[in-house]
Amino acid sequence: MLACCCACATPPESPALAEGRYITILDATDQAEAARVCAGTLPRHERFVDKLFAFLGEAPPEGFAVTVYLVTPGEKDARCGATPSACYDAERDAIYVDAEHFDALPHELVHAAQQHLGLQSSAMLNEGLATYLGSAPIPPPELEQDPCDMFGRSRDELDYGSAAYFTGFLFAEFGVERVRALLTAIDGDAAAPARAAFLEQLGESAESLCARYEPGAYACVEPLFYCDDAEATPLPDDGLTVTRALSCEDADVSGLAQAVQWTRAVTLNAGAHEFSGERTTRLLACGQCPDRPPVQLEIAADSEPTLELPAGVYAWIWTAALETPQDPTTASIQRADPAP
Repeated sequence: MLACCCACATPPESPALAEGRYITILDATDQAEAARVCAGTLPRHERFVDKLFAFLGEAPPEGFAVTVYLVTPGEKDARCGATPSACYDAERDAIYVDAEHFDALPHELVHAAQQHLGLQSSAMLNEGLATYLGSAPIPPPELEQDPCDMFGRSRDELDYGSAAYFTGFLFAEFGVERVRALLTAIDGDAAAPARAAFLEQLGESAESLCARYEPGAYACVEPLFYCDDAEATPLPDDGLTVTRALSCEDADVSGLAQAVQWTRAVTLNAGAHEFSGERTTRLLACGQCPDRPPVQLEIAADSEPTLELPAGVYAWIWTAALETPQDPTTASIQRADPAP
């Protein structure tokens, strides 16, 4: 999911796969069979844009519109470099991504929002913000970079997870408005001006913040793309059992046919819950950092774990490849003890 900002020539005219208020997805692969964009893809990414700007304290600017070019892996590498999964071209308001890394799109949409709000900053804070707000939850890095060692580093030298966690720490300590002021005050990757901006905008030196920040202790990112808290429904007393075959034509299925996702938001009471199913699923705690429970689990197919969970909203995520038809499968969540 690593990303960058780049400037490249515009691809030739490409057929539109989906077009919405903020996002247009074009097929620039020059292949005989266009990629299949599932029915829920555009609505879900457009909701993410609304949630992203709401988090940053503003409505989407008038005319905010991004063109997403779905390109071949070779074209992606030519435009973005071999390391990033995708890239945002600020000059053309365009994102380039290949099918394998389509889930990097929310990360790049954060970069687009930064550009439109004048929040482009140092590489550490640019990628920290985009990973904090636009990436799937990530486990704490085994070898986390000290934030004070990230000042002045280029994008290719950063551990994105470390940058995201430090960015989240800044939000928790100082709030959105002051972090926005910090982003605006830093222009480029020079270390000395960045350190000066920390003291000026936050009233605390970068060295002091680095000393207070405990690597690995703040392991939280905002799962804005994966969580729709307002749509969550309480777990019924008799549990939740779902049997279905995911289809790219379903309005609640997003992604490309090669890798789709279906998510159900469910509210769980504190206590033990039993999970079972014929497919691998993921469970992700929703809510805002730093109060969100650190739950991000993969539940293997045909396993039946019992998990002790804190109360809250959770995203129950199914994934599949739909290049071939699917048979219906079943998965369930049950309380391990009777509901009070």
